[in-house]
Amino acid sequence: MAQQAWRPPRPWRPPPGLVRGSTKRRAIRQSARSLLAFGELYRNGGRTTQGVQVVPADWIAQSWQHRTNSRFSGDEYGYGWFTREIGGEQVHFAWGYGGQMLYIVPALNLTVVMTSEESGPSARNGYRDLLHGLLADIIGIVRAASPQRRAEIEGFWETRPHGETRVLPKA
Repeated sequence: MAQQAWRPPRPWRPPPGLVRGSTKRRAIRQSARSLLAFGELYRNGGRTTQGVQVVPADWIAQSWQHRTNSRFSGDEYGYGWFTREIGGEQVHFAWGYGGQMLYIVPALNLTVVMTSEESGPSARNGYRDLLHGLLADIIGIVRAASPQRRAEIEGFWETRPHGETRVLPKA
């Protein structure tokens, strides 16, 4: 029996297609709901809503780690994720062609998806910055909500079965 040299295990890598460029030719096509589910998976440390660990928490931490800066915006960039302060909070976000945005605000337990018309690159015309401003407004509203209202909203989404349409109770 031949002896084999020990090799450290390879780090986990996301499946092909998850971390890709965001040009029209290589876009990931998914609904806003599935993009939100992906964001929630990341926000919850790689655990599904049923508590099953499907992405190692260490990989998520590594993917959000600052590795370089965007040459377009100066934002920190990790493995497929940008990081910047928006509305006074640290925000991790994935940015797709035409202003498709997935924002994760860990300190507020908040995940936001924004979809946009894919008419062109969103950085050159200032549109991306308008989306960041909209998120800053959302962050301000969430921060201003009473703890009771925030718990009510979080509970509303946690108990919502897939595909069911419900109306959020008025404040």
